[in-house]
Amino acid sequence: MTQAKLHILYFAMLYLLFFVSKVAGIRCVQCSSLKNTLCVSGKVPPSQCTSIDSGANFCVRYIGKLETGRIVYRDCSERDMGIRCMSKVTLNNETVRVCVTTCSFDGCNRESAEAPEFPASAQATNLQLLLLLLPFFVAAASMRHLWEWDTF
Repeated sequence: MTQAKLHILYFAMLYLLFFVSKVAGIRCVQCSSLKNTLCVSGKVPPSQCTSIDSGANFCVRYIGKLETGRIVYRDCSERDMGIRCMSKVTLNNETVRVCVTTCSFDGCNRESAEAPEFPASAQATNLQLLLLLLPFFVAAASMRHLWEWDTF
């Protein structure tokens, strides 16, 4: 085989591997702490999303904080719901605070739910945003003299 044919074959194989991995879908932890106590710690192996949610591109983790403890539910999702907490929801005459975390790579919803009430990944995101914007604030403050008008 010539060098050119080897390159074409190599790129064709890479394309095929990339395409097949996209078709295979995402692998997520799928469990409920009501049925499996290991679901709280995230020590459940991820599995291929089933045909019901075959269009899933995201993994999701719900944490419901009740007065008596936590309920954790991990699954596949077709939607990116981001990271957010819904205020109070009433379930069986008990107040529940529900937080949802969505992510987009295999097994990413394994993070332990024994962590703080607000998802740590959201706190990291806020810190990253602050660090990202800090240079702009410093630059704006140093250029403040340009905003002031000289009086003639």
